[in-house]
Amino acid sequence: MQPKNRSVKPLRAEILRFVETIKGDKPIDSITKDDARGYKDHLLNVRKLSLMTVGKHVMSLQAIFKFALNQGYLPEGKSNPFTGLAPSKKIIRKTKLNIGESSKSEMLAVFGSKDFLIQRTENPSRYWVCLMVLFMGLRREEAAQAAVTDIHQSKEGIYYLQTAVDEKLQQNLKNEGSKRRVPIHSSLIALGFLDYLARIKKDRHARLFLDLKKGGNGYGVLLGSGLAAF
Repeated sequence: MQPKNRSVKPLRAEILRFVETIKGDKPIDSITKDDARGYKDHLLNVRKLSLMTVGKHVMSLQAIFKFALNQGYLPEGKSNPFTGLAPSKKIIRKTKLNIGESSKSEMLAVFGSKDFLIQRTENPSRYWVCLMVLFMGLRREEAAQAAVTDIHQSKEGIYYLQTAVDEKLQQNLKNEGSKRRVPIHSSLIALGFLDYLARIKKDRHARLFLDLKKGGNGYGVLLGSGLAAF
């Protein structure tokens, strides 16, 4: 089964990261379980990724080697070096239970920092998108591509974002289930989100975040690598 076109780019990037970690390209049939373990250790201890994220990376490479085995790129009897290396769901759940308090203090340190607060005037797109992701549980792309017409007010007076698809505005969603109404969190309103919305409306702009243009990695490049920029 050939991977879908939209999956090729991230899989290629995964392979390049793995090759860099094992110090250069080598024949696929010479890659060992130790190489795979080394990559997993690199993700955990050097890149400091969460167990859930590490699992996604490991599963991607496991799928690549499975494809290679099925297509005869590896000799018969050769085992998949990434099989069994992904953290189990039980371990991931247990880890999540232990990081609640530290995560709260870390988030307060980031979102309360001078470097982040100054984004409100210097880079409003970064400021509001990050807060929408934090308070509303939106995906980065959902927040970054939001249009003025996506913001509504219910009969009860509750403001909400209706996730939408509009090719002219370069909007798309991950899947059908991503179409939903997401209330604008009260903390965002208290911070002045509706005032920001009013200014954008007054200037007759269609999108909430005008300076963000979609690239090959979505809106990630323009927003910076997560919150590491702060």
